[in-house]
Amino acid sequence: MAKLNLGAFERQIRVRQVRLEDWEAFRALQERCFPGMEPTTREQFTSQITRFAEGQLCVEYQGRLVASSSSLILDFELYKDWSSWDEIADGGYIRNHKPTGTTLYGIEMMVDPDYRGRGLARRLYDARKKLARELNLMRIVVGGRIPGYRKHAGAMTPREYVEKVVARELSDPALTVQLSNGFVVKRIIPAYIADPQSGGFAAFLEWTNLDYVPAQNTRFVPAAPVRVCAVQYQLRRLGSFEEFAERVEHFVSVASDYRCDFILFPEIFTAELLSLVRTADPAVAMRALDEFTPRFLELCTGLAVKHDINVVGGTHLTVEDGKLFNIAYLFRRDGTIAKQYKLHVTSTERSDWGVTSGNRLEVFDTDRGRISIQICYDVEFPELTRLAVEAGAQLVFVPFCTDERYAYLRVRYCAQARCIENQIYVVTAGLVGSLPGISALGLQYAQSGMFTPSDIPFVRDAVAAEATPNVEMVIFEDLDLELLRRQRQSGSVLNWNDRRTDLYRLTYTPPPEPAETEPLGHRLSDLLSEEHVSLALSSTDRASVLREMAEVTFGRGTEAADRATKLLAAREKISTTAVGHGVGIPHCRSPDVQQVRLAIGFSAAGIDFQASDGAPVRIVVSVVSPTDAASHHLGVLARLASLLRSEDTRRELLAMQDPREVVALLRREDERFERELAERRAGPGRTRPPRTGPAGSEHRETPLRH
Repeated sequence: MAKLNLGAFERQIRVRQVRLEDWEAFRALQERCFPGMEPTTREQFTSQITRFAEGQLCVEYQGRLVASSSSLILDFELYKDWSSWDEIADGGYIRNHKPTGTTLYGIEMMVDPDYRGRGLARRLYDARKKLARELNLMRIVVGGRIPGYRKHAGAMTPREYVEKVVARELSDPALTVQLSNGFVVKRIIPAYIADPQSGGFAAFLEWTNLDYVPAQNTRFVPAAPVRVCAVQYQLRRLGSFEEFAERVEHFVSVASDYRCDFILFPEIFTAELLSLVRTADPAVAMRALDEFTPRFLELCTGLAVKHDINVVGGTHLTVEDGKLFNIAYLFRRDGTIAKQYKLHVTSTERSDWGVTSGNRLEVFDTDRGRISIQICYDVEFPELTRLAVEAGAQLVFVPFCTDERYAYLRVRYCAQARCIENQIYVVTAGLVGSLPGISALGLQYAQSGMFTPSDIPFVRDAVAAEATPNVEMVIFEDLDLELLRRQRQSGSVLNWNDRRTDLYRLTYTPPPEPAETEPLGHRLSDLLSEEHVSLALSSTDRASVLREMAEVTFGRGTEAADRATKLLAAREKISTTAVGHGVGIPHCRSPDVQQVRLAIGFSAAGIDFQASDGAPVRIVVSVVSPTDAASHHLGVLARLASLLRSEDTRRELLAMQDPREVVALLRREDERFERELAERRAGPGRTRPPRTGPAGSEHRETPLRH
């Protein structure tokens, strides 16, 4: 037998760093591993190598790129509650790579389908461990799918499945590989990723570097940062509501781009809509702002969901039961709405505008903790903040509107006092500028800020962030709720714990909370029947169409129709219910109904409702709600304003020849609305979807959802 040439049997395989010239091969590998998913861009690829070349590794076999892994270094305590791959990987650019961090975070690993089962993933994991030891990192963290769970979902829970995989009773294409490489399951996260193979669940895994040597005098302190944006908003004359909406979305979009959890607007920042109100009387003008309530609610709800941020919508003057209230609306990013009435109104609000005081202090649950909203003058009464903190609030938002520096300083000094007394954070946002020619609102002065307790762990002067006086701008800050907890336990002084509750206490006696007679869901098709549709209204003026709509709702000649006519007319005297684009939504609350009733009528010639855009009303939708259903009433108005803002919908309605078509359109729109809302609530809109491959493919590493 001839001497064998051993070189013919050799196979060259090596682990090395990814290089810029590997781009084409890297992209082709991603397309094979994750078919159908958008691959990394050249810009992201270049950014990863430029910022952390040591963390971008690959396996080369016979000169071919067959596997790779990507990672970055983080201060993981700052990221432990983050939810999306986009956030923790900076959208693939890893510009948040922190060389001084202590955690190596794996963001992606892939092996060519033709080369799986050859231990290539192990080589990459070993290379990562070697890197962690060389850089003296505390640990490696990955978040991974459990794609094998789908086959067992009907027989066991995710926890039971993971336990069986850990015990080697079952094998998972991703988790088994990670376990065999020394990773430990720390916990299971439900509703984590949109991956049908994993049922939405994921495993958080960690490998600990036993050779890690902590730096001397280094302490690892947990943190719970909440990122907040405050808008110092300048008043401007407007030509339309759409201009206002464009301005508001600009600020919300900026805050969202900076990954803020909350954005705060000033008190009565909607007052610039007075540009569209045709009256010189301040009291009448302020009441006329209520004309924009449905569109304002619809706008801010949509922005909160679209941009994945909780919007504290300043305040807006709203008419309820004939009374004018100054209301702060909270638009949560899950699509829900809550409100806080101003409890202490100033003499100007009371005498010049006719504002009525609210009588209930609210504390709101959010996805970033409990908060309170105290409107301008309210923060000058320390009892409110004490009650809110007793109910669990850690953040107090103060939208304010002050006309000169003395008034502003009262708000500022009291906000800082509330921080010290209760060991909390207070965020303020104010109006600047003026609306020339509009007497209802004068010149404004503001310097928005974010304030902390006054103690060593916090910033100097207890001012976390501060705007330039009287300049339109935004300010941002991360406010650490965990630091508040520690300060209450071990601060230089313990104001909260040292209260002498044996000597004094607060007594809070709110009125009974009214019960809603209906849920807050707003299925419009459930509120309209075919007999309450008039395809050809005979009325030619506003007063007569209100009676005609009441008769469509309750029947001609009935006492209920007479009462509804009077209630609709009374509401119309406050301000027009025309919302623009040829649509009017007259509404009232009546003791004659137990659930919301809609009626829809169409006018071929159009009716003058004195709309702000001057357009005659051709579509009239009347809303009659129970007297104790204020929230549902506003929700229905907002849904109608949203629906009828669409030109296509208005055109379709005006062309209909059968009442059944009208009800069918509402049913179709209800289904679309519910479908979109469910999709938005299922997860943040910015989350990057995981790349998934066929069964048995390499795993996709993804971060933890908070």
